[in-house]
Amino acid sequence: MPKISVIIPIYNVEEYLPACLDSLLSQTFTDWEAVCVVDGSPDNSGEILKEYALKDSRIRAVFQENRGVSATRNTGLGLATGEYVCYLDSDDEYSPFFLERMYDAVRDGKADIAYCEIARDKKLLSTAPVAPNYHDNVFENFVTKKLDIKIYTPNKIFRRDLIKDISFPENIAIGEDVVYIYKIMYRTKKIAYVPERLYYYRDRSGSAVNTSLSEKIIMNNFMVAELILKEFKDKEMSCLSRKYVNRRMAYRFFKFAVTEPIHSENGARKKEWYVYTWPLLRKFKDAGIYKPQHLSLKNRIRSWLFLNFTGRQKS
Repeated sequence: MPKISVIIPIYNVEEYLPACLDSLLSQTFTDWEAVCVVDGSPDNSGEILKEYALKDSRIRAVFQENRGVSATRNTGLGLATGEYVCYLDSDDEYSPFFLERMYDAVRDGKADIAYCEIARDKKLLSTAPVAPNYHDNVFENFVTKKLDIKIYTPNKIFRRDLIKDISFPENIAIGEDVVYIYKIMYRTKKIAYVPERLYYYRDRSGSAVNTSLSEKIIMNNFMVAELILKEFKDKEMSCLSRKYVNRRMAYRFFKFAVTEPIHSENGARKKEWYVYTWPLLRKFKDAGIYKPQHLSLKNRIRSWLFLNFTGRQKS
């Protein structure tokens, strides 16, 4: 059994996949397996993966019909055998020291998870090691942002026993990391912070995080908030944690209904977006899911004006 399973969802990335896999092959830590799941990709990604799998037996090539990134990651987790699990996006790259330093951090500190910093320029990846920091009271530190534990999956390593029964929600296509990370942080007892840039995130147009506002983005973010509120409704947590969960999910509704249309395309389509978002926000409020009382005073007023005047006038 390998120490680490690296799960790589693959779709339409033939231009970047060789660099991604090469970054894995160049790791200073060698006791790993890569569970690479091709999600019905229409390009040459599958053939590239087969070539790498023939060269290195640690690379496992898995093929499935197109089901989306959440289902693809879930497939990979179901096949993983390592003591620890990492996720690597197939258009990104690891620093050569990623697995070694992340593994050392969780093992030496007996932590459930370790997370590192992200570089958006490959030249800024860290080289010299820096001692990790360890923290408990993880969920409260996470929701209050006392620790900057980004809602991002690939810059982390997880103890597999901790997450093996937690899956990515397959009914949403944007924001799936949010639901996944919230669930994991709730059950995490100890976390390690590795203050090094060990993960290279490649910015490219057309990726999920670089997409302009759309009905899909708005609805998926509403669904994220709804899923988290339902998940944590009856969970035990401190009053402070409860306050911040409610606050952050109320703001997610408010943000994508009211403020994102203002920012989108310099507000040129604000009126059009309000025709779409006003009845949605009204629906979630009437159902008791969106609770503006958890917003700041300023945003409570803005929400009231939007629901009673601004949005209604445009719908």
